[in-house]
Amino acid sequence: MRPRTAARRLGGGAAHRHPRLPRGRQVGGDAGDHGDRCLLAGRRCAALPAGATQGLVVGQRRQRTQRRCRGGRMKTFTDKKVLVTGAGSGIGRETAMAFAAKGAHVIATGLGQDGLAGTRSLIEQGGGRCEVYSADVSDEAAMRALADEVHSRFGAVDVLVNNAGIGAVGRFLDTSVATWDRVWAINVKGVMLGCKLFVPPMIARRSGHVVNLSSMAGFFAAPDMAVYAASKYAVLGFSEALRGDLQDHGIGVTAVCPGIVNTSIVATSTAEGGAAGWQGNAVDFYARRNYPPSKVATAILQAVRRNTAVCPVTPEAWVTYHAKRLLPGLTRTLAARPLPFMKNA
Repeated sequence: MRPRTAARRLGGGAAHRHPRLPRGRQVGGDAGDHGDRCLLAGRRCAALPAGATQGLVVGQRRQRTQRRCRGGRMKTFTDKKVLVTGAGSGIGRETAMAFAAKGAHVIATGLGQDGLAGTRSLIEQGGGRCEVYSADVSDEAAMRALADEVHSRFGAVDVLVNNAGIGAVGRFLDTSVATWDRVWAINVKGVMLGCKLFVPPMIARRSGHVVNLSSMAGFFAAPDMAVYAASKYAVLGFSEALRGDLQDHGIGVTAVCPGIVNTSIVATSTAEGGAAGWQGNAVDFYARRNYPPSKVATAILQAVRRNTAVCPVTPEAWVTYHAKRLLPGLTRTLAARPLPFMKNA
């Protein structure tokens, strides 16, 4: 068979198969199309005139740079500065301890001084490093003061964990506007302020990771949880949008969605209307289930290492997350039913 010339191979939009590509992997069009569609790992393509591959190599290097910038992964946490909000108990405390155990310098924030002191004591007993600061995540002035102090002492943080949150249960019409405002101020505005104040130095350094605590309620909204579910849906949506905003700056974003975890959030939730009658049942149910917050902390570290976008935790969170995507109608039907601990209300 008569060999084709380079001009014939590339001209007139004819199909072109690069000699290093598997059979069937062809590109069509002219040399410009070839440059866009057939990156050559720095080698000159025999199908192009001499010097024509320079643009290919430059384009390839640009794509490599973009891939690095979109990485957001961390192989090690040694000497990394990790700020955790709501670190005085529960998932926040366990997350702070888990990062410290891996060699990170933890900055623990929260409202309760006793809880923060307990977290620092546990970390230091294990040989870790921990600084504590009291700050209300919903208070912009307090958060700005915290950010100024942290950046002046430590520089940009490597990992930001927006964990602080509160719960509220009750039918929507029974939920007061004051409760709605308070839940959104902490669960949503608090996450926004954390990102607004701590992400810019990450961008300047072109590295870092943001972890925002959403919930299984962020994609599986049960009755009597309208305000809480709405706030967690907001955190999940915000996190996915933020991930797109920051990917070219080398910063990863993860939304963590725990299911039923044995923390104090149910006992400390505001209960209005009929929910006040079953809140105690819920506390007992969570205790019997006894899924430890330390497992959520382990999942958070793994998600940061892998730059995972959405991280459901607990079996029921995984099941409902995938069911919502594959069987949305059935999932909504199941979600509309009262949870087991609500049946005695």
